Amino acid sequence: MRVGAVRLLGFACVWAASRVSFAQAEPVAPEIAPVETEEDTLVREALDRRRAGQHQDAAALLRRAYAIRRSPRACGQLAFAEQAIGRWARAEALFREALSASNDPWIERNREALEGSMNAAARRLATVEIVGGDDGAELWVDGERAGVLPADRSLRVVVGAVRIEHRPPAGPITTRVVELTPGGRERVYFAPRDARARGDGPVILDPSRGVQRSVEGPATRATRGVHPLVWFGVAGSAAAGAAVAIAWATGNGIASEYDRACFGAAMPDRSACDARRVGDQQTLDGLTVVTGVGWALFGAGVASAGVGVGLSLWGRGASVQGRF
Repeated sequence: MRVGAVRLLGFACVWAASRVSFAQAEPVAPEIAPVETEEDTLVREALDRRRAGQHQDAAALLRRAYAIRRSPRACGQLAFAEQAIGRWARAEALFREALSASNDPWIERNREALEGSMNAAARRLATVEIVGGDDGAELWVDGERAGVLPADRSLRVVVGAVRIEHRPPAGPITTRVVELTPGGRERVYFAPRDARARGDGPVILDPSRGVQRSVEGPATRATRGVHPLVWFGVAGSAAAGAAVAIAWATGNGIASEYDRACFGAAMPDRSACDARRVGDQQTLDGLTVVTGVGWALFGAGVASAGVGVGLSLWGRGASVQGRF
């Protein structure tokens, strides 16, 4: 029994030693440090610049990082940098894009900060809705390119007095200045090319054309009274003024109805609003032409009435001279 036990103990020691030798012979995989990508390097350098207060340089580095693959982290970091240099509209758009990446770990860790900064940017902005204009025209806001028609008709703009330029591929630059309040919405109209072409030549009426003069004696001139041009001018001005008022009221009604349906509704139908916008623009173009012609006719009517008054006074003066 003692010999068998010794043998068993010897076999156990040999087996254990072999297991230790095998375990020591197994290769151990070395720990591999993560490789820093170009995007990681740019983001790291940008954060160093931001800590040093060099926000412009940081924004430039983050724009390069964002351009590599538009990752959610680079997008969010760029949004913070744009906000730091006062580019509120760009920052809001980038915050919104970053927050749309719901499954990104970096976004989830920083969601609260991202949402708070986006809301802070939104409080400094208003919306400008562009109506009309030429396809391919560039839209510039305070000297900075903001979009191209027809794609970019809704612009987020910093509040205050804002200068908006319509720069068509061919033709003059048109400028509008609007006063914007936080969270407000303004519609800015630019006449498209065909409307400008129709309105290039002013409507000129010659009120003296068709006036008949005859040799009249003193008695005839004394009994003539008010010249017909006065009544012609008054009637023409009244009709033109009514046309302008109707065109303005119609255009204002169209704009109000569009705002109610597409901006006042809780969940507007964007496709229907886009289709309606095209029709409304065509109608507004026509009303613009009507308004321009109406103002021209109104001015011609006033001029005609003035000529009539002058002729009436001249006739009365001649009649007095004839009596002596």
